[in-house]
Amino acid sequence: MSYVVRQKAGGGRIYLYLADNHHVSEICQARQDRKYLGVLEQESGELLLALGKPEPSQELLELLAKAGVGYSGKRSPPRGRKPSTAGTLRILEAEGKTAWVEELGEAYVMCILARESGLEAALTGALGETDGPGVLWAAMHQACTAEQQYLACEWLDDRRLPKALSEFDFSSAGLSALSEALGRSHTCRHRFLQNWIKACGRPEAIILDTTSLSTYSDNLDTAEWGHNRDEESLPQVNFSLAIDAVEHRPLAYRVNFGSVPDVATLQATSVFLNEFGLSRITYSADKGFWSNANAAGMIGGKLKFVMGIPQISVQAKALVEKHRGELDAPKNSLLHNGHVVRHSCDKWLVKMPDDTTIELNTFLFMEPERVADRILDLERRTLGIEHIASKIKFKSRLSASRWLTENAKGLAKYFHVTGRKGKLRINRDNNAVAKTCSVGGVSIYATNCAKLKEDAILSIVRGRDAVEKVFDLIKNEDGQKRLRTGNDDRVEGRMFLAFVAAILRILLENRMREAGLLKNRTVTEALALLRKIKKIHFESGKCLVLDIPKRTRKLLEAMKMALPD
Repeated sequence: MSYVVRQKAGGGRIYLYLADNHHVSEICQARQDRKYLGVLEQESGELLLALGKPEPSQELLELLAKAGVGYSGKRSPPRGRKPSTAGTLRILEAEGKTAWVEELGEAYVMCILARESGLEAALTGALGETDGPGVLWAAMHQACTAEQQYLACEWLDDRRLPKALSEFDFSSAGLSALSEALGRSHTCRHRFLQNWIKACGRPEAIILDTTSLSTYSDNLDTAEWGHNRDEESLPQVNFSLAIDAVEHRPLAYRVNFGSVPDVATLQATSVFLNEFGLSRITYSADKGFWSNANAAGMIGGKLKFVMGIPQISVQAKALVEKHRGELDAPKNSLLHNGHVVRHSCDKWLVKMPDDTTIELNTFLFMEPERVADRILDLERRTLGIEHIASKIKFKSRLSASRWLTENAKGLAKYFHVTGRKGKLRINRDNNAVAKTCSVGGVSIYATNCAKLKEDAILSIVRGRDAVEKVFDLIKNEDGQKRLRTGNDDRVEGRMFLAFVAAILRILLENRMREAGLLKNRTVTEALALLRKIKKIHFESGKCLVLDIPKRTRKLLEAMKMALPD
């Protein structure tokens, strides 16, 4: 069944698609395929057919008429947007130009960060004097706006680009072609990663993690069914990311087949990182990666690691019970980044495939302040649920259980249903709460790096929050959570642009952290302040930076950046 779909977009535009529903028998679900037709001209109610599209068939004309859309042969620019004005507004060399206002702030700061970090040089050295800056500015748009790349053209029209980009095509079609070209060129991408890792000083402590990107397309060769980390019933592409454990800068990435297990991905990525210039690496993995087989595989592959251990095995529970007294003793405290952390150490036994046993150094950490907050939060939430449940009369145990599942969700294990029919109550299981409180806040980490001490282990594992933040930037803010293209090269290129955008965003966050600004202001709030910096270009050719608000000036001064002139 085919029909025409209208989709609203920014600026009041409406896009038209030809939709077709079909059933996928392998997963017993319905799927919809869409083909872009063009933009709706709202004054006339007619379709402006997209460039490159064939004339509508009689069947399509009937579907358009059924949807109340006419057609008279008109064509639209790519994706219904105005052609790029590159070379007319940005470069003021010719006479007779009209006055215009340049949005200066965000780009000004991002250019400084890219230049100082070596990112600009790494891109130019790998992609050339035109494509290198072009990729940087396209990524800059994603980093500053968190919008998808096809919206870059309008954002860039309000900014003054380098002269080398006067003819660069930032339209939707142009950036799609750029993504596809980047995806085809393994040499350029690998050369950039080598240049960038060298600019970062080839750090030794690396956090490596993998996430999944779901896709609706049946045409991606890399998309396969596997462990979907977003719990979506869709084929997926795996995206592996390596970041600096100390500075949290993204260092390298790989797009992998969706069915490849984590250990195999880690071993292959290790080879790539070695080729990129990282020879002495310590990997950090969270407790979701832990298993005896994974640990044995990394030991057998001679990979150095720090890995979290979940408290579900007999060995883990015994360790926590054994060291509970030491973790409660102030004499075992250390100060890490302003927080008091108590620690203890032991050994963890890993059984190898040949039935031998390997000992790993094991560290247990407990942060008293955080533990107290978690315990109070748990008690507050469970008591609140118990109070609400006391006002409800449940007709049966089944209805009480269903209420718990819907309202308590993850806390349902802390309650039980008591009483008889007509007098059923939901009571808190105090023993379950006490058990969680007794082990809550204790973290266990095992490593095969004999030289690493407590403070170094903490620095590495606390950096794991950064990789999740980068994943969130790449997947959610930049619109890559679900892939809708069926072109593998285009996917690779899009992820390259998103990777560079994530680097820019982390560089800004690091600069704000060094200035002590993150306590009171987010990166998004800082970008909003930077947008207040504007520059007017007069017809005479003269320029003037408009008055900069006080808070914006203080932000630049704190980050040790000169005011633009």
